[in-house]
Amino acid sequence: MEGRPRTAFVIWMDPPADGEAGDVVYRGRVEHVPSATRVPFLTREELLAFIERALRGAAHPADGDGEAV
Repeated sequence: MEGRPRTAFVIWMDPPADGEAGDVVYRGRVEHVPSATRVPFLTREELLAFIERALRGAAHPADGDGEAV
């Protein structure tokens, strides 16, 4: 990772719950520490999409939907 910018995330998760058809439900919020942008997520896909936007270099990875702290 030498030479690459670093970033950090804080993830708060509710205990996993069983959804319909036995699927695990992921719920919580994630914060991109450098931009202090926080967003809630209801699915694993939403969590990973937020992290991907941040890793691709978005200054505010929530695209205006997040809460700056």
